[in-house]
Amino acid sequence: MIDLREIAGRISAVVLAVVLAGSLAASAAVAAEPRRDDCSKGHACPATGPAPANAAASSGTPRPSVETPIREPTARNSKSLRWNIQNRTGRRLELQFYSADRNWVWPSANRVYLLPDSQRYSINISCRRNEKICYGAWLASNTRTYWGVGYRGRQSCRGCCYICGRGQTPLIKLVW
Repeated sequence: MIDLREIAGRISAVVLAVVLAGSLAASAAVAAEPRRDDCSKGHACPATGPAPANAAASSGTPRPSVETPIREPTARNSKSLRWNIQNRTGRRLELQFYSADRNWVWPSANRVYLLPDSQRYSINISCRRNEKICYGAWLASNTRTYWGVGYRGRQSCRGCCYICGRGQTPLIKLVW
């Protein structure tokens, strides 16, 4: 004869184990995300402000930023473009690259490169051969002050776009 109380106890134990495993995984995911004051080179850090136009639907969380450039995966039949940029504004800047030929953003639609003052950066991005790519930079504290195509890539610019597959850009100095 089957004892229903024993089966119910086993089912409850399995459900409890699944719930505990899920909450431990969620705790680990939260613990792995650094706080703003723990941010250092190479760590993803939260940034404030609305997400770019082609970002995924808003979840109410701040969009993350990248302190230093990350290597982009190289796709078949793609080329690359190395951007050489220096922030000389005395303020912290955020930076993204936008394709003028397709709906694409580097490092991604919901991530930015953070540029502390006076540092030079070489950022290598994977892109399509002959694709026109423009940079957009803005004050981390105010998206209305911008360089290149600015926040979300919506401004016009002169000399802020380069063609993929042609090596690297000259040193771009972002100044007031």
